[in-house]
Amino acid sequence: MDVPASKTARPKSGVAKFAEPQRTPPKAEARRERGKRDIVGITIRLTHEQWRIINEKAFKEGTSMAKLLLRAFSQVEQAKGMPGLPPGGALAE
Repeated sequence: MDVPASKTARPKSGVAKFAEPQRTPPKAEARRERGKRDIVGITIRLTHEQWRIINEKAFKEGTSMAKLLLRAFSQVEQAKGMPGLPPGGALAE
């Protein structure tokens, strides 16, 4: 038994019957907007214990966690014979 599709389709209910179908605009050229400023903010994920240790160390040294982490990274690179991070950003004092 063939039933036309228009007879078997469920009618729209609720708000859906009033909503217009969304039309997506044509895609413009994808432009990267992140990381273009002089200073870029990042997020790192730490366990609570890692955060507590770094936070306490930074507090004892009277510096920010960002400066502490950047200095540590520079020291690791310098120990390998590589140049450390250039001054600026959180390292600027």
